Amino acid sequence: MISIIIPSYRSEKIIGKVLAAIVSQKPKVNYEVILVDSTPGDQVDRVVKKYPTVVLLKQTDQTSASRGRNIGAAAAVGQLLLFIDSDVTLANDALDKIWECYENGSKIFSGSLLQDLTSGFSLAAFLEYCFFFSESFPGNPNNVRRNLPSGLLAIEEVLFQMYGPFLEYGRAEDTHLTEKIRKNGYALNYFPNIKAIFFQDLNIGDYLKKCKLNGQNIPYVRLGEDLDLKKRIFFFFTMPLLSVMKFIVMAYRNLYYRKELKYKMLFIVTSPLIAVGIFYWFLGGLITVFINPGINDKR
Repeated sequence: MISIIIPSYRSEKIIGKVLAAIVSQKPKVNYEVILVDSTPGDQVDRVVKKYPTVVLLKQTDQTSASRGRNIGAAAAVGQLLLFIDSDVTLANDALDKIWECYENGSKIFSGSLLQDLTSGFSLAAFLEYCFFFSESFPGNPNNVRRNLPSGLLAIEEVLFQMYGPFLEYGRAEDTHLTEKIRKNGYALNYFPNIKAIFFQDLNIGDYLKKCKLNGQNIPYVRLGEDLDLKKRIFFFFTMPLLSVMKFIVMAYRNLYYRKELKYKMLFIVTSPLIAVGIFYWFLGGLITVFINPGINDKR
């Protein structure tokens, strides 16, 4: 059985499409859907009522995505946990393919995320897709990864109990958990034939904020939450190199694994804005190095 866990906050505009994409499937495996929502009011509740098989766990206080995943995992009964974001819709055959991968021995894995372009082009969404999801382009081959994204993440329930829960970061909590599992000897597999579409409604300011928050949390993810002076000095001198490497890897994936020429050209044209995002990521790291404010749980 697959337990599909969706953290939600102010998702009323898209959550109906996300749930419809799940319940319209007729997979060979049984599944349950657990939606952990902390949206004020009943906007999301009214949408969920249209899908009586969906379990709604309503939270009275605003809940981070990572805490929502942990709450959902605690209530799940499936052997396989499937975490998806509230703006991610599964392809028609995704559940069957996910279960097939699990039956073939994969205990933790992810698939490809496609950007939604049916609602028109959004520059900020394109930049975020290039920055945060280049590892999930459909053109990437089957391979073993260093870490996996929580927006589309399947993990065996027993494995999650052993190495979870998600630390309640605003950004990079998936990097922390999946790298921890990898270091304990488990392969993090990427299967591009498992497909999902993600929808984003954000502006350039949101994009830059996400870049900065990600950079701010990365030192804690890489070196632990007890950042003493020695660790902070080390990260200060490695941040410039990491920033350059991040841009090079991102450019390679966008230019090599993107199939459509127009999106390759668009990446080249918008690369200065990608570089600005890298700079904000770098600034976030410097905030941690000099101020050491602790984990930022905002998104």
